[in-house]
Amino acid sequence: MNNLRYFVEENKLILAFTSNKSSYEYTVSLKRSDKQFGFHLINYEEYDDYNLYQFGCSLT
Repeated sequence: MNNLRYFVEENKLILAFTSNKSSYEYTVSLKRSDKQFGFHLINYEEYDDYNLYQFGCSLT
């Protein structure tokens, strides 16, 4: 996992990162003591040397 970044867009927390070409499948979760945030894959792009993943989670 490389180039990890996160940002808020349209009341969603977006987590984006790149990964070397591989057969891994990624899941993302975030848990505070009082709440579990469910992320889902919102964008996936394949490039020659890496893959780009974006996961999103509603903040409302």
